[in-house]
Amino acid sequence: MGSNEAMDGLAGGDFRRRKPVQADDMEYSKTYVVILALLAVLGTSWAGQVNKAVVDTPKNKSQDSYPKEESDKKEPRLGNNEYREAIVAFIKEIDKTYPFFDLKRIRQDWAIYKRQAFGRIESCSSDSEFYRLLDEARRCLRDAHVRFREVKGAELQSKPHFYPGVSFHPAINKQVVIMSCPKEYMTEMPIGTIVSEIDGKNARRFLDQATGESWAKGGYFSSPQRARLYAYRIPLQGQENDTHRITIMNDGKPQTITLVNKWKVRGWPHTYAMPQNLKRSGSCLYGKLESGHGYIYLRRIDSNLIKSIDAALRDFEGIKGLIVDLRGNGGGRYNREVFKRFNKKNGPSAGIPFYRGNMVVLIDAGTFSAGETLARDLVYSAGAYLMGSTTAGSSSAKRSWQLPHKLGTIILPTRSRRGFNRQPIEYKGITPHRTVEIVPDELQRGINSGIKRAEEYLSIKRH
Repeated sequence: MGSNEAMDGLAGGDFRRRKPVQADDMEYSKTYVVILALLAVLGTSWAGQVNKAVVDTPKNKSQDSYPKEESDKKEPRLGNNEYREAIVAFIKEIDKTYPFFDLKRIRQDWAIYKRQAFGRIESCSSDSEFYRLLDEARRCLRDAHVRFREVKGAELQSKPHFYPGVSFHPAINKQVVIMSCPKEYMTEMPIGTIVSEIDGKNARRFLDQATGESWAKGGYFSSPQRARLYAYRIPLQGQENDTHRITIMNDGKPQTITLVNKWKVRGWPHTYAMPQNLKRSGSCLYGKLESGHGYIYLRRIDSNLIKSIDAALRDFEGIKGLIVDLRGNGGGRYNREVFKRFNKKNGPSAGIPFYRGNMVVLIDAGTFSAGETLARDLVYSAGAYLMGSTTAGSSSAKRSWQLPHKLGTIILPTRSRRGFNRQPIEYKGITPHRTVEIVPDELQRGINSGIKRAEEYLSIKRH
């Protein structure tokens, strides 16, 4: 269950054929979900105009095309018959084995892709053109784990997308707050500032509409909630020096600020209002909070997981409860040895630190792949209580499939991993026991609302 977070962005061709998903439609139990997402690395629009692939971000209005690469002229080329044979074999393989057409409701979109692919392959004359066509398939499938390996020829490079460097976050009462921003904006709009409007529209409706539009186009995400995360955290993406106007609430009064797209999209912020004086072990941060609760933040699930957990638990003697923060966790790999530290049914093992108390696990749409199954397994093994928002919905078993004519290898899913009540994690994600949103006043005072609610729950549970 490896992480592919750098390729989860929202760029992609336009598969739209229905109205975009609206703000209130984001829960799949109620939603029509057109999740066209997946695939990352190369990009073009369905109208035949080439778009750029973006790392971890939503599309803006602008449609950037790939520059004509020198490598296109020099790369080794097959004949058109070989490219045709390869795309036919690929499409047949997807038709036969792809497991999520019905779950993601994308059969009609896949049919559209096939018609266009069969038409365009007739003029394919280079590896780069072939891989662009494959990348459109990736976006159509909306599957963050489908990816290319050992591709033949030069890798395509797209022109960078820019954004204002500001990240937003949903808050209680359908509000939007500043989650992070560059230092030059910090005086005017510090973290936690309420944003009421973006480009003249209600901020919450604007961002949720942007989510729906990105979702309908397709991209490198596996679920609507993941698309929404990027729409908020890397918003207003477009060309360098594009401008946007936002209205913030300053002491209860509206104030308009002009933002300029000056920052290249290189990822997305994962944290805000973190506790102070945390210790580090690998990708793990840990420490004892002022409330007396232990806190572990896992950015990734790396080879140091057990070592890091052991270091934290040895440091947590006498804690009142434990908070494991998996928000923004990019996945990785783990084995069941880690649960010897928490399994209440089996009890402690000799020489291994053990925690038997109450636990809260914080999750959100940034919780990806192995991060999602870890949250699930902590519920099963330690009786953890989940708080936050639904996870990324990107967790599947995978296999390798070889393209004909040595054109490369494609990683394809075979099945979804299962969540609670045997529900698929792919697309649906792991749903928390309790939804928690940011409280603007708390964030303005440097308080992380997720951690605060977890502390409150553990304090009540203890008594």
